[in-house]
Amino acid sequence: MSVLLRCALISLPMLLAACGGGAASPQGAVAATALPPLHAVRGTTPGIFDAQGRQVLLRGVNYNALGDYYVDQPAFPAPILPKPADFPQMAALGINSVRLLLSWSRVEPQPGQYDEAYLAQVRRQIELAAAQGLYVIVDMHQDAWGKFVATRGTSDVCVAPLEDAIGWDGAPQWATITDGLTTCRIAQREISPAVQAAFTNFYLDTQGIQTRFVAMWQHVVSEVAGYPNVAGYDLFNEPNPGFLLEADAVTYLSTLYTRLVTAIRAAESALPQQPQHIIFFEPDIIWSLVGVTLPTLPVFTNDSNLVFAPHFYCGSGAPSSNAQCFSNAQAVASLYQTTFWVGEWGYFGAPDSISGDVNEFVADQDQALVGAAEWQWAQACGDPHTIGTPGGKPGATVVQLKLIGCPGDVDLGFVQANAQAMSRSYPRAAPGQLQQLSSDVATGEAALSGNGTGTLELWLPERIGKPAISGSGLGAPALQAVPGGFIARIPVSGAYSLQLRRGS
Repeated sequence: MSVLLRCALISLPMLLAACGGGAASPQGAVAATALPPLHAVRGTTPGIFDAQGRQVLLRGVNYNALGDYYVDQPAFPAPILPKPADFPQMAALGINSVRLLLSWSRVEPQPGQYDEAYLAQVRRQIELAAAQGLYVIVDMHQDAWGKFVATRGTSDVCVAPLEDAIGWDGAPQWATITDGLTTCRIAQREISPAVQAAFTNFYLDTQGIQTRFVAMWQHVVSEVAGYPNVAGYDLFNEPNPGFLLEADAVTYLSTLYTRLVTAIRAAESALPQQPQHIIFFEPDIIWSLVGVTLPTLPVFTNDSNLVFAPHFYCGSGAPSSNAQCFSNAQAVASLYQTTFWVGEWGYFGAPDSISGDVNEFVADQDQALVGAAEWQWAQACGDPHTIGTPGGKPGATVVQLKLIGCPGDVDLGFVQANAQAMSRSYPRAAPGQLQQLSSDVATGEAALSGNGTGTLELWLPERIGKPAISGSGLGAPALQAVPGGFIARIPVSGAYSLQLRRGS
């Protein structure tokens, strides 16, 4: 069956009349009804699916507004706190998910003592995200172990080529065991004896700190697992191997992941709904630096709800190309018989210079049929990523999805290259299994194919103008105007294909 829809972008009742029928949908946010829970499928046809059996591509952004960051200078605080407009603005770009960064130092400031006020903030952000049709990946974030590994306030004297280090984010002070080693670093924030010691002691469970980390995660899950829009849990951001040899480090990391999966599933099973959300697991920090990790993690669980979650800084830090990173990720994900989701990616040059790199990344992402979360929504002038070194000063602007003016964390709107790429057309939920996807960033035109029965849900940016939908295996489309664009819902059956073009 073939259909063609050509609609002038006028008021919604007129639009539907011009399209030849269909009941008018209320204009507004995408989340008119509760988001269906997600799960992963492992095996020969892996992917992320909703309760209706539709493949879901988690197109998202990292959101660090609840992170607990080291502040080098009071004049430059961090992070930028949550704003009421954040999630509506994300939804208006067609974003359907947010990686919500949490800090262990805020969750558990003292051993066994949880900050329930902080967890209430976490729950509130999950609720606000749900109201805008956004799934949430709860991320236990850290960089260079935490904010309490910094040269300032110590007796360390850093002599070239060593450099003074700022703190970052992650672990509480009581879980920062550095064995008295120097905080001085060599170029990278991770290459510091104190940072390496902190990670090594964590893997060895010195003073029971890993056991406390597992219990902390279990408590967080008990607080958030009841929300259907929680897509899952990102267990541990960019783990550092510490002083362990890489072969030993992956063994210790897989042991940690096994403990976390067991604890998380126990916490979920204790809830009345007994939900089971996706476990997102990362390789170690070496992947982010070079685009591959060898050796890979042993298979640490037979849990069916598992997704590989590497970070891609290909071409913006890592020497690998985008194509190499996607190929490497697919190969590693296949070892676990699962799919992958890119937990971080980004380009941070001048706003008018990054469009080529950004467009190349999203084209490769579409071809791979996976989701990804851009790093990040908005970065404070005082964020350690911005300051870099003790006494460092931010530039005039900070480039992320949002452009932030310094000083003062002034919101200067979107970085156009990032916003246009993020808002390109895509299937939010595709019945059965997607087989092909391509999307033109500039025009909003797209093509896809799949195999399954149900309702195909598409995001279309407003720049598509007069949308023309054609293809095979399609029923009559229904179009809903939402801020920033449209949601198209189309019945499909069996093998289907779709071409989305600007109408005449």
